[in-house]
Amino acid sequence: MNFRSHKIEKAYHKHRQDLGHEVCLLCDGLKAKVTKNFKHWVILSNKFPYDKIAKNHDLLVIKNHIASLDKLSKEESEELFKIKTTHLPKMNYCLILENLPKRQSVKGHYHFHLVELKD
Repeated sequence: MNFRSHKIEKAYHKHRQDLGHEVCLLCDGLKAKVTKNFKHWVILSNKFPYDKIAKNHDLLVIKNHIASLDKLSKEESEELFKIKTTHLPKMNYCLILENLPKRQSVKGHYHFHLVELKD
């Protein structure tokens, strides 16, 4: 199942093609609209949201180009825990999604999807 509408999915693939394979989509996205900035993490407004299911869809992205959870430093892990336990519960998100390898479109840069579901 694709969580994006055809229009958003088409725009997403065009953007990826325009960027080329040498540029990380999320590193490029760090130049985008920042919702909240932390020392090691940032919440970005998702330019290509899961609009079929989400009223709001942001991304929680590690600022360093790290591929997996086990590569996080102690400080990065501690900050992630703090964000998840103190900051996110105050927001309107319903879900924190972490795509598994089969569904990851950005495999090399660790991130979460923060989703506020449609009513």
